[in-house]
Amino acid sequence: MLTRRSRKEGVASPSDADTSSKSKRSATPSKTKKPATPRRSKSRSKSRSIERKIRTRSRSANKALRVPQVVLERFETKKDIPIYKKKEIKSKKSPEPVDSQSRKSPTPVKEVVNSRISPVPDKISDKMSTTSSRLEYNDESDDEPQLANNTKCKTYPVEFGGLFGNIILTILLPLLVILAKIAIKAKGNLIPFPRGYLRLANYYDQDVFIWTAAIILLQLFISLVPLAKKSKSLLDDDYKYNYYRFSGFINLIIAALIVLAMDYYKCPINFILEIVTKKTVPHIVASVLYTFIISIILYIKGKYTNQIDKFNSLNFVQKLFIGTTNNPTLGPINIKLAFYRYSILMTILFNSLVINESLKNSININLYFVAGLQIFYALDKLIFEFNLLSSFYLQKEKDGYWTIIQLFLQPIINFLPIQILLSNNLPVNYIILSISSIIFLFGYILQRYSDFIKYKYEVNSTFVYRPSTVRIIVDGFWSYIRYPNYTGTIIVHLALILPIIEPNLSSLQASWPVLLYPLYYIITLSHKCVRISTYSRLQNGSTWDRQYTTKWNLIPKIF
Repeated sequence: MLTRRSRKEGVASPSDADTSSKSKRSATPSKTKKPATPRRSKSRSKSRSIERKIRTRSRSANKALRVPQVVLERFETKKDIPIYKKKEIKSKKSPEPVDSQSRKSPTPVKEVVNSRISPVPDKISDKMSTTSSRLEYNDESDDEPQLANNTKCKTYPVEFGGLFGNIILTILLPLLVILAKIAIKAKGNLIPFPRGYLRLANYYDQDVFIWTAAIILLQLFISLVPLAKKSKSLLDDDYKYNYYRFSGFINLIIAALIVLAMDYYKCPINFILEIVTKKTVPHIVASVLYTFIISIILYIKGKYTNQIDKFNSLNFVQKLFIGTTNNPTLGPINIKLAFYRYSILMTILFNSLVINESLKNSININLYFVAGLQIFYALDKLIFEFNLLSSFYLQKEKDGYWTIIQLFLQPIINFLPIQILLSNNLPVNYIILSISSIIFLFGYILQRYSDFIKYKYEVNSTFVYRPSTVRIIVDGFWSYIRYPNYTGTIIVHLALILPIIEPNLSSLQASWPVLLYPLYYIITLSHKCVRISTYSRLQNGSTWDRQYTTKWNLIPKIF
């Protein structure tokens, strides 16, 4: 009867083992030869041990990764090749089936990863292949989003309400700004609707379209000036570095010199002020038209440079609305930074022209107060433009229709309180101005300090980039809300409407369009908080929420 040890060693009987041991003692060292039976037993024990390792390895892999059944190919090994030697193995035909009664040992099974034998059981690749079979699996877990179409791109939810929401927002934002401008001219009365704006001729002006196109092209030309050094951003989702030239303040100096030259040579520079005060509606229509043209150009460029393959699930309207790339360029021009500066420079230009024109007439303290603080806030954005390195706008926001139309309409929206002050001669209340100054200063400090700390934290943090790495700030203002910089921005714009709104019915009826000014920032920044949170949860899973000490985005205990 065979013992367990004899079965493992492949020995037929104890007598055979005795005879083999006797032959070993009697044989001389020079004429010693290995018998055939122990060779088969060694290969068989090796094959069985390897099969046990692979069997346990496949069970642990199935528990961790939900791997389907794997078909591994068998290879015939030679004596001089170690089991875990990293060497490519040529493909061979599968061996013929062996009779169960025969004494031949089965050939060992090996796992091949990327045409090499994996020495570590825990390293399982997403593309595990043998010479004849390939293993594919879907890496699913509670903390990571699913992979789509066997690619490395994570599937994110459709933003802005999908196709229907994109169409609504495309029409809604310009329409609301147009209605607010018409309401200011009509002293707040839109019922009945002013007859002059029922004709399409009032929505088109050739000079306005030409001047708007000229200003946009001039800003793109100014952005070509390489006077600032390049700054390297953090790694993005495609594991690439982007380089930016933060020359916003230099662009301001160049634009100011151009305006002074135009004034010196008697160019009709005051026509720009007429555009924003009297011909605002054609200016909005021109901005929408040029936004569509630029969005189509960026879409075509992204399509022919293979930058939109990861967005196959979106249709043409969604790609045009959301955008295709995070860092769009036209030659050496960075489109995102160029239009960001366009929005700020136009705000400074409109307010400066208004103050210059107002100095020739009667003094308007409210106008100087609001316009001056808007210029100060815009200058701060240009001076500290490098803080954009830590912003969601520069790192993750795609440059489509929605992003560009906001940048084109922001100077017009910012001009709403100025336009009301020009059309209504409001009395000066120094108490209201003092309260507004204190609130503005608090919001500005909150926004500036938060952006500065975020920038320092992002730049000075030394780490190895991983998509699941969570890097957030949880002390200071961040212990109360998650986005204190957005809260500061909203407070700044709320403070600037206090000198305009008076607590009486007649004043509210004439000045209600100014409410669109802070509401625009409240709605867009609140929605951006939700977008950032959704994006971060998909990147980092539930760790994103667990790391924070608070769950409120902008206002404690409210939102």
